[in-house]
Amino acid sequence: MSEHEQDHIENPETPETPTESAEKQSSLMDVMKLNMKLEPSTNNLKPRAVKRIMIMVVLLLGLAYGFYWFISKKGDFVRPSDTSKMIGAVKVQDSGAQAVVLDESGKITESDGWEKGKTDRDIAWDPQGNRLFFISDRKESTYHIFRWDPERNGSPDQKSIDAAGRSNLRFDAQDTGKGDLSALVLVRGTVQEFTPQTAKSTQIMPPVGFGTTEEGGKSSYFDTMYKNFGTSFNRAVWFGNRRYVAATMRREDRGESLVVQDLEPDKDGKPQPPHILMVGERFDLSVNPANGALVFSVMHVLPMLKMDGSPMTDDSGKVPEYDFEHGVFMFDPGKGLGRVTQSPKGAPECFTAPVVSPDGKKILFVVGKYKKDTAFDTMGLFEMSLEQPGQPTLIDQGEVSDPAFGPDSNHLAFIKRDNNYQAIFVGMADNTVSPKNITGSSGNFMTPIFSPQYK
Repeated sequence: MSEHEQDHIENPETPETPTESAEKQSSLMDVMKLNMKLEPSTNNLKPRAVKRIMIMVVLLLGLAYGFYWFISKKGDFVRPSDTSKMIGAVKVQDSGAQAVVLDESGKITESDGWEKGKTDRDIAWDPQGNRLFFISDRKESTYHIFRWDPERNGSPDQKSIDAAGRSNLRFDAQDTGKGDLSALVLVRGTVQEFTPQTAKSTQIMPPVGFGTTEEGGKSSYFDTMYKNFGTSFNRAVWFGNRRYVAATMRREDRGESLVVQDLEPDKDGKPQPPHILMVGERFDLSVNPANGALVFSVMHVLPMLKMDGSPMTDDSGKVPEYDFEHGVFMFDPGKGLGRVTQSPKGAPECFTAPVVSPDGKKILFVVGKYKKDTAFDTMGLFEMSLEQPGQPTLIDQGEVSDPAFGPDSNHLAFIKRDNNYQAIFVGMADNTVSPKNITGSSGNFMTPIFSPQYK
């Protein structure tokens, strides 16, 4: 080994020779050329990698949403159903009553799982028309809420779970799109909001959790206030985009009180006091689906009450008298109380069962001759325009009840006694098709209601 080579090995930092430097530069150029040749291939792989990442992100987001949806539904899955040909009703059996659906030809599908002696009542379609809900004592002596899929006709699901009895199940007449599916129901004389998904009810009338009685008891301040209006609730509806609830209360002395509760708190975040709208022998409640106004009929109006439950008097201490006996009214909190129709004081004509068409243009109601208390002889079913109020038009005469509009605002159904049967009649509000008995002699029926999907 030469002396120069030995020094280079012992000292690695020895400067390279010109030949060695040239050889390294040539090698570096070859590597750069190779990289330049490979670069287009590398760039072709990048979009694929990005696409894979995007797909993975979408899948992960979908899984996360699905998990959240599953948790929020608590396993309560509802498959869509086609009920576009269905009318729900209650069929009175030899012993008890059964929830059914039928089409315009009168073909009846009875709900599965019903037993003799049990009573189905208070039927109501959910706003989408996928399920028919009703209240029944099918499984226990207590009346529970059931949900039925009439298209597949499996056994109805029991949706309420505690021991309290329930009545007057009502979904919102307006398509508000607010939150999960829920309905109003009466439980132990109170008005509660029921959510089928969780099978739970929450009391909303009287409002709870605010104040106590003067004696310091657990009863709400509102409980005491409501006791001045009546003993318990027997009907309730949402109106005004679920901001308000209207409910009737039975009175110990006579008749019923119609009470309105604003569900929005006041400026201090406290529940607002109730407002008593009218007192009468009997009220029937409905809602105008087009504008959310409360619609009601009153039979034999009674003296108005103060907040303490005593009769309202004028400056001379006398109880004011109304200039009408019976009537149908519409209440909009922003506009006040308006008259649809009424009978003069002392006139025998009374009104029940008002129902407004989904487009808000027409109203149906039953007219009868008042006898005493809540007794009356039915004269017939009448229709009246809400756009151009005038004289009501007779739809059908006789012993009629339970009128209902179809979702197209033109189909109508009602109950009428025919050949000793309480039959279901279907017709058209524009009188292009006269009402037709579709159940004939197949039995007695109550409360026909069109599916929201009906065509």
